This record gives sequence, structure tokens and C-alpha cells, in this order.
Amino acid sequence: MKRCGYCGRENTDEAAACCECGTSFAAPNAGAEETAWGEPAPARHSKLALIFTAWGLALLAMLPIGALVFLNPLIIYALPVGLWGSFTQKEPKSWNLIAGWAFYAAVVTVLLKAKRRPLFVCLYVVLVLALILNVSGCYKIVNAVGRDLH
Repeated sequence: MKRCGYCGRENTDEAAACCECGTSFAAPNAGAEETAWGEPAPARHSKLALIFTAWGLALLAMLPIGALVFLNPLIIYALPVGLWGSFTQKEPKSWNLIAGWAFYAAVVTVLLKAKRRPLFVCLYVVLVLALILNVSGCYKIVNAVGRDLH
């Protein structure tokens, strides 16, 4: 049995590609090329665990301003405007919301499809830094709204 280096699935010895993820099994002389590109990325379940951990920690960091969610549950959809709030004092527009969710969807999609560890690690760092900026921006926006109400 061959074990896929990408997803960890066991395949028959005759298989040319993984029956789970489609990753082709390297030919015997392909070892030099593989080390040039780095190790395989973590298995899909590990990737999902890391992504959910990053999002979970970001949401935990948002708990102090979580009362707003009880006042208006739809505010959770506005989470990505925090990215905009990190860089400017201007009020976010609807396109900031759409661009923020598109950015997160693109990063998570590429993270899940990454086949090499260096690419996965770089993109994961981008995701974590974006979430940190997002949380910071959300606090900045909430504080600005609070000042405007007083």
C-alpha cells in the first residue's frame, strides 16, 4: 500500500495517483525536484484545524464587543470591515465588506489547495496577520462609534 504524502490516504501499490485527492505519486527520480520545492503541506484535516483555530482565536478576541451581536445578529457579517478600520478613520463602505469576505475566501481556498509546506506557512501567516488587523480594526470602529454616540 502507498500512503499519499498530501492527504495521508492509503492507496494500492499500482495507483499512479491518490484516489482521495488526486495527487500523483512521484517517480523514483523525482526526489531531487521535491526537495527543491519543499516538504508536502499538512494533511487536509490538519489544515482545517489550523484555519478553524485562527478564526476561533479571532472570534474569542472579539468577545468584549460581542454585545453588539446580541443587539443586531447580522453584524457578524460585517466582521471583515475591521480590515478597513485598521488603516483609516473613514466609515467603511459596503464594498469593504464584500472585498474583505472575498479576501478571506481566497486565502482559505488557496490554503486548502496548497500542496507544499512553504506556501501553506506563508499563506497561514497572511491569514493570521489579517485576522489580527481585523480584530484591531473592529475595536477601532466600535470605539469611534461609541465616541460619536456620546
